[in-house]
Amino acid sequence: MIYLASPYHHPDPRVRAERLVQAEDAMHQMFLHRVFSPIVHHGHSSERLGAQTPSNYLLFDFEILSKCTALCVLEIPGWNTSRGVLMEVGYAIANNIELRIARRLKSTWAWRTVKVPELLDLIYQE
Repeated sequence: MIYLASPYHHPDPRVRAERLVQAEDAMHQMFLHRVFSPIVHHGHSSERLGAQTPSNYLLFDFEILSKCTALCVLEIPGWNTSRGVLMEVGYAIANNIELRIARRLKSTWAWRTVKVPELLDLIYQE
């Protein structure tokens, strides 16, 4: 299973909604690869019922991530400054989970495997 990491939290509900849509689109296109997106899993209920604490989400997410063969970071605005995404990347690095990055190419998402130094460079480039 592939864990799809993407930013979500933002003070503007329109930004959160757009991030959720992008995660849903990517997950839908990658579905045959058995993709799990915590944003898709939690997004609608947190908007409707109220958010849990960040630690509750991360502990749940780390448990799922521990069962995955790869972490794929969705390269959308805010991905490289999202504390959640950065912690998920750190968890994946510490646990030798394959790293991938997904980028939107016109109407589809394309991913590729990256090594730790390349992903770290991408984080600091943006």
